Amino acid sequence: MADKLTRAGVRVVFSGHDHRNAGGTYRDLDMVFSSATGCQLGKDTHRLHVVIVTAENIVHHYYSLDELSKRGIDHNLKELMK
Repeated sequence: MADKLTRAGVRVVFSGHDHRNAGGTYRDLDMVFSSATGCQLGKDTHRLHVVIVTAENIVHHYYSLDELSKRGIDHNLKELMK
């Protein structure tokens, strides 16, 4: 299993505490910045980033704290965690 992961390479880099939500892509690499939870800059709301890594995929989604408290994590993300 470790050999398979080594050959797969890096596809997404996550970085936190940027005080805003941002990201970009360079070739086959995604860069994702998650905002700080307490002190936002600009119009970004207080959010957190849910990341699910499976053998086949990397799925990530921002959730506002209000959104999470009202409805929780999306059903399709819960299915990936099983």
